[in-house]
Amino acid sequence: MLRFWSEHVSGGFLYHGLSWPGWEDGNSSTLEAALADTPNLVALGGHMGFGIHLRPEARHFAPRPVKYVTMLRDPRRRMASMFEFNVKGRQKSEPSYDPNFEEWILEKGRHEATLDEDAWDPWILNNSMSRQLCCFVMFATSGYHSQQRCAGTLATARCAIDNLPHYTVVGLTDYMGESMTLITRLTGIVDLRPPAARHVNMNPHDSSLNLDNLSASTDAYLGQLLRWDNLVYYHAQRRFWSDYMGSAAA
Repeated sequence: MLRFWSEHVSGGFLYHGLSWPGWEDGNSSTLEAALADTPNLVALGGHMGFGIHLRPEARHFAPRPVKYVTMLRDPRRRMASMFEFNVKGRQKSEPSYDPNFEEWILEKGRHEATLDEDAWDPWILNNSMSRQLCCFVMFATSGYHSQQRCAGTLATARCAIDNLPHYTVVGLTDYMGESMTLITRLTGIVDLRPPAARHVNMNPHDSSLNLDNLSASTDAYLGQLLRWDNLVYYHAQRRFWSDYMGSAAA
């Protein structure tokens, strides 16, 4: 949505992902270089945490104010989707790799327990959503190998909740249509996506995993693993429906 709108207003758009400068050849540009090389930048998207307006690179935006928009996902459904994404990716190189959900969670959990707290990205299990809402992150980008310490703790969850009011729009992927409507209402950005793009990511149940049939031990472990993300998501839900109903009434 941001990309099509940016093109419409003849502005630059950067996406922190596959289209980021130098990403595909393994030599991704620093934030400083990418911003400097993008004339008339009007939008920046992708897996990037809160706080870019506080960084020295933000001078490239001046005198324009920085506004935040985010799309949040139910933490359990995010985990189910990540499981299928991860397994399918591994099976390309290891065809015999075929864990069940519980085995995968324990495998990932053991691996993450060995990581330094500074070495994390959006694909980590342990309260990644809360961390991104609290801290500025740019994984896989040159010059950002050592991130701000942002552990999966209650303090990080509270930081994320405190940051939510700074977002112009907090959308929910379980209500993608309503979220797109909310974005247009609160930002004035017109939805210029072509018809084919309007159906992308519209189904919140995009995983074949049935989370209602987990064993008691797996369910308890998942709840413990996502306890801070769930707390933040509860606050985000309240904010979303308050904004949605309020903007509809206006």
